[in-house]
Amino acid sequence: MKKSTFTLLSALLLACTLIFDVQPGISQKAKTLSDLNLVETLRTADGRLIDKITVPGIPPAIHREPVTAPTESAVMLSNMPGYDWSFGCSATAAAMIAGFYDNNGYPNSYTGPTNGGVAPMNNSSWGTVTINGEVRSLCPISATRQGLDGRATRGHVDDYWIAYGNSSDDPYITNGWTEHTHGDCSGDFMGTNQSSKGNSDGSTTFYSYTNGAPLYDFTDLEPGAP
Repeated sequence: MKKSTFTLLSALLLACTLIFDVQPGISQKAKTLSDLNLVETLRTADGRLIDKITVPGIPPAIHREPVTAPTESAVMLSNMPGYDWSFGCSATAAAMIAGFYDNNGYPNSYTGPTNGGVAPMNNSSWGTVTINGEVRSLCPISATRQGLDGRATRGHVDDYWIAYGNSSDDPYITNGWTEHTHGDCSGDFMGTNQSSKGNSDGSTTFYSYTNGAPLYDFTDLEPGAP
């Protein structure tokens, strides 16, 4: 099976720190999300090492980051959306990045009907949904759903979501319906929540070379590393 990663891995992991607390009592300066969620290190047939990082997590009910003090050299981004957690930390972080680009020179990043076709600064306009007793914020940029933002067919949430942390086969598998075609949300592309990719509901797995080189599809893995 082919597995994919993104050259934006570092940006996504950084954005995830804005969405949920990594772990109480651990300084984010001392421990990064990569450190905390490293599953294993794999070796390619030609000897290169690849880190497998699974990013789970859901934001705590009440959490406030400390006030930052940007340096003079800090680059500040305007029109950066802030979306509530919507079916995956990584998918939501990617949706925020897509929303930023949609508002800054790449208007086709979001093409839905909300906010005049321009990605909104928050996802409150899409509301929430209760699934198996859990209230979840909606965002079609991170996770599509039938009836959301004018969608007439099943989407990401319908096919892959049961409940946070659930690792059972996805609904499209157990119910025997045809999986939707990927292409309309970040969760589709990233494998988020998808049992066929080994991801429980709420998690995403990333693969990256330990030396920082770009990584594309790969199949030549051997288990373990020194």
